[in-house]
Amino acid sequence: MANKLRVPIHGGPEATYLKVFENGFYREPSMCDEYYNCVKYSLDPNACIERLDETMYGYARRANPNVF
Repeated sequence: MANKLRVPIHGGPEATYLKVFENGFYREPSMCDEYYNCVKYSLDPNACIERLDETMYGYARRANPNVF
């Protein structure tokens, strides 16, 4: 799809645990996803969690649960 639309793709998601729909298109994480992955993958989960903030997906979903 991205090639058809001539959208340049510069690689995969920054977080390798995200679900990939197709090359260049992946599911945006929520804050809950980020929290879970801090606990699961970080060497220092507390430091990782302290830097967390809600993602744009989380904000949009709170405003309208059917947005995506």
